[in-house]
Formats: sequence, structure tokens, C-alpha cells
Amino acid sequence: MSIKLKLIVSAGISVLGLGVLVLMLNFSLNSLSKLDKAKEKIEELNSDMLMLRRNEKDFLLRKDLKYKTKFEKNVLILHEDSKDLINILNNKDIDSSKIKQFDTIIDTYKKEFLTLITQQEEIGLHPKDGLYGSLRNSVHKIQDWAKQSENHKLLSSVYDLRKQEKDFMLRRDMKYVEKFEQKIDTLLSTMSGNENTDDRIKYLLSYKKDFLSLVESEVEIGLTSKLGLQGNMRKIVHTSESLLKRLSKDFEIVITQEISMMKMQSLIMGISIMLLVIILAYVLSQNIIKSINHFQKDLLGFFKYLNNETTTVKLLKSDSNDEIGAMSKVVNENIETTRVLIEDNNRFLNEVQSMIEKVSEGYLYHRFKNEVKSENLETLRISFNQMLDGLQENIAGSTNKILDVLVSFGKLDFTNNVKNDEGKIALALNEVSTLITSMLIENKSNGLTLQNSSNTLLENVEVLNTNSNETAAALEQTAASLEEITSNIRGNTQNIAKMASYSNELSTSSTQGQSLASKTSIAMEEIKEQVMAISEAIGLIDQIAFQTNILSLNAAVEAAT
Repeated sequence: MSIKLKLIVSAGISVLGLGVLVLMLNFSLNSLSKLDKAKEKIEELNSDMLMLRRNEKDFLLRKDLKYKTKFEKNVLILHEDSKDLINILNNKDIDSSKIKQFDTIIDTYKKEFLTLITQQEEIGLHPKDGLYGSLRNSVHKIQDWAKQSENHKLLSSVYDLRKQEKDFMLRRDMKYVEKFEQKIDTLLSTMSGNENTDDRIKYLLSYKKDFLSLVESEVEIGLTSKLGLQGNMRKIVHTSESLLKRLSKDFEIVITQEISMMKMQSLIMGISIMLLVIILAYVLSQNIIKSINHFQKDLLGFFKYLNNETTTVKLLKSDSNDEIGAMSKVVNENIETTRVLIEDNNRFLNEVQSMIEKVSEGYLYHRFKNEVKSENLETLRISFNQMLDGLQENIAGSTNKILDVLVSFGKLDFTNNVKNDEGKIALALNEVSTLITSMLIENKSNGLTLQNSSNTLLENVEVLNTNSNETAAALEQTAASLEEITSNIRGNTQNIAKMASYSNELSTSSTQGQSLASKTSIAMEEIKEQVMAISEAIGLIDQIAFQTNILSLNAAVEAAT
């Protein structure tokens, strides 16, 4: 697997793990949202319950049947909310029995409330209907009869009964019922046996019956909020409230547990994904680092081979299928090519070293025969061969032969030459040897001739000196002749000195020509020039001798005369 693919897989697993974590968090949030919604539904149930309680209180206070309608409507709303809550709980696999129990309680509460309304309708929703209306009719008839009869005692008793009635209605205490019964029974007993009171007794009995029926209905409804139907409804409400409180607390616990579980799951999942990513990254990094280290180690070994720190090279490990394996294969190809090239270069360098040794020994006829794979070194090989060809052509096949000839020259042996060699310097040296030999022969002949000329010249100088002495005595007689003769003698003396100097130089040059055979050609030229100068000097001496003879003759003639 390539490194790129490994990194993509690692990144893909990381992204996948992150996606799973995000999905899990999203699921957790949805679950929490549903639980929050369920909690809101519980709050709505509380609100619905409060609304039912409000409808109840409003009806008890105002005795209006519209609150019955509102109550029934709110009960339907409450059941809808409880139904939604049951669905949420069922989806979360949470026990919904308490909600069903709550629905049952609400149905009981509704039943009790409707019973209360029925009882209240029986009592009377208004002062003129129901038991209360019948009670009012009965008591009004008695009051009217008492007023008509002007029986103030009876009217007072009736007012006392009405007072007990009102006290009961206001204070809702049964003692006022007992007082009412006592007073009306007393009033009935006083009126019994009187034929004229039958109608009044009938009215009183009806009044008593209606009041006791009203009391019975009021007792059934509940004289206080804790008695009768009101007490039952109160207990039902308290039960529902307790149930809702327990349900709310249970939901708080469920939400807390759900949050804790989600935290734990998220933590476990996050740690698992993190560990998976870390392990995967570690394994991949170690695999890559291991491959890179092997690659680096083998590559450094190759560099050591390139830097001549080692004489062997090992191919890189290329069994992996990643980029490093591909690079290793490419590097191995180059290593093999470089190894062959370096070995060929080393072979050529060894040949160069051997060639240098041979050239330093003076052998210029050896050549590089094997071709070199390196283009630059092949060019250098060709250049070396061309250089050696040029040296052999311009100098010689072996400089040792030239050296031997030069050593012979140093020993003044110019008969030796370079044999069997077509080098220009070797040929030129042979020509120089031949030339020097011929020049030396010629110089020897010229030297012998010059030596004979020098001896003749010395004899003539001797004669000239003798004649000059004789001439000097003759010249003393005449001043003009003497001056002229003196002048001529001075000139002759200078010429003689110059001639003697030329003679000495000729002798020296001849000697130097014999000792400096290597400079023979230049010395011969100088000798030629000096021989010409000597010839001129001899000619001048002949002229001086001729003039001296003439002057001597003139002097003799003048002396004779």
C-alpha cells in the first residue's frame, strides 16, 4: 500500500470516526430533545391540571355551566398531552404506566367533577331553581302567611329558621342544621292540633324537606374543600400532583442518567476513536519511518561509496509497494549504473596512473585502448591519446633516446643520434648533431688556418717594430716630417694594438670554440667576422708598411740632399 493511500485511509478513518461521533452526538441530542419534550409535556400536564382546578373553582364560585364545557375541553387537551407523552416514553422504552395511571386519575377527577355539577344543578345554579328555588318558594309562602296573619311570633320563628338556613349556607356547619331541625320541629309541634294551621304545617314540612335535601346535596358536594365530592376531588388532585411530581423527578433522574450515559458513550466512543486513530497513525508512521530509515541507511551507504569511503555498495531494500519502494527501485537502477560507471572510471584512472608512470619514464608511444563509459572521461581519453600522438610526433617515441644523445653532447660527443624515431625533435636533434659535427670539422680547419695567419702576423709585427725604430731616428731631423711621422706612428701603434687585440680575441675565440662546441654556430659567425676584421687589419698593416717605406725613402732622400 502506498504512503498516499495509507494517509488517505488514516484520514478516512479519522473522518469516519469523527462522523460516527457526530452522529452519536446528534442522536444523543435528539434523545435529549425528546426527553426535554417529555419534560415539557409533564409541565403541560401540570398546567392542564391547574387549568382543570381553575375551571372547578370558577364553577364552584360562579355556578356557570360554561366552566363545565371548558373543563371537558381541557380534559381532552390533557389526554392529548398525556398521549403524546406516552408515545415519547414508549419510543424511549421508558415505563409509561404512571401516565396511564394519571389518565385514570383525571378520568376519575372528571367523573367526580361532573357528579358535583349534577349535584349543584340539583341544588340549583341560581337562587330561583333547583332545591334552593323550591326552598325559597316554601319559605316565602310561610313568610307571606305570617305577615298576613300578623302573627309576629310565627314570623319571628320563620326569620329564626331563615337565619339558621343562612348561617348554614354561609358557614356550612351542621350545627345550624341541627338548630334548624330543632326550631322547625318546635314550631311544628306548637302548630299541630290546630285545624287552621294545616296549610302552614304543610309549608313548614315542605320547607324542612327542601332544606334537608339541600343540606344532603351540600354534604354530598362537601361542606368544606376536604369533604364530599370536593374532598374526593381534592384528594384526586393531590394524588395527580404527587404523581406528576414523582414523574417529573423520575424524568429528572432519567434525563440525568441519559446525559451521564451519553457522556460515557461519547467519552468511550471518543477515546476509542482517538486510540484507533493514534494506533493507526503510530503504526503507519512507524512503517513509514522504518522504510525511510532503511532508505536513508542504504542511501548513505551509497553516498559513502560515491565518496570513496567504501569500496562496495549494497542495493536498497525495495520489497515494499509504497512510494519509498518505488524510489528504492529507481535508486537501485541508478546505483547499478553508477557502480558500473565508477568501476569503469576507476579502471580508466588506474590506466591513467600507469600511463603517467610510463610517460614520466619517457615512453610516449603507449596509448589508452579501452573505451570509457563516461562521456567526459571518454573525451579525456581521446584527448590524452591525441596529446600523446602530438608529443610522439613533435618530440619522439621515447625521450630517453633524446636524453642519451644530449648526455653525449654534454661529453662533447656529437656523433651519437636518435635512431628509429620520426619525432620532430628527435629528427631535429639528429640534424643538429650532424650540423655540429660538420661545423666542428670546419671550425677546426679554420682554427688551424687562423693559427698560421696569427704566427705570420706576429712576425710582421716584429719587423714593423724594427723598422719603426729606424724610422724614428730619421724623422727627428725635420719637425714637420717628424710630426707627420709621429702622427703616423701613433696611428700605426694604435692599429698594431688593435691588431694585437684582434689576434688575442681570435686566439681566445678559437679556444672558446674548441671548449664550447654547443655554441659552435654562433662562435663561427663571430670567428668569421673577426677573420674579416683581421684581414682588414692585415691590409691596413700592409698599407702602413707601404707608407712607412715611402716615408723612410723620403726621409733618406731629404737626408741625402
